[in-house]
Amino acid sequence: MPERARVVIDTNIFVSAFLFRGKPGLVLDLVEDGTVILIHSRDLRSEAGRILADKFHWSQDEMRLACDVYWNTGVPVTPQAVIQACRDPDDNSVLECAVEGHA
Repeated sequence: MPERARVVIDTNIFVSAFLFRGKPGLVLDLVEDGTVILIHSRDLRSEAGRILADKFHWSQDEMRLACDVYWNTGVPVTPQAVIQACRDPDDNSVLECAVEGHA
């Protein structure tokens, strides 16, 4: 059996999948059915929660219902490397998570 791909989903894709489905929603489908392994970090989880709460006014319960399945089935990592390759520090967090999780 081939090894499953390990992926890090940028927060914009994650939020877009919840709000609009489309192709970002298909990525979450791949996570749900076990085709790919979601790698995530505290920073990425926090950023997703902050955006859903602040910009889209989701409650804590709504976020738990929508997100916990991904956080619980994915692989959490704590990045050790500090990467400063992007102008946006949030993008650096995605790279750090990918490196740590071998995505």
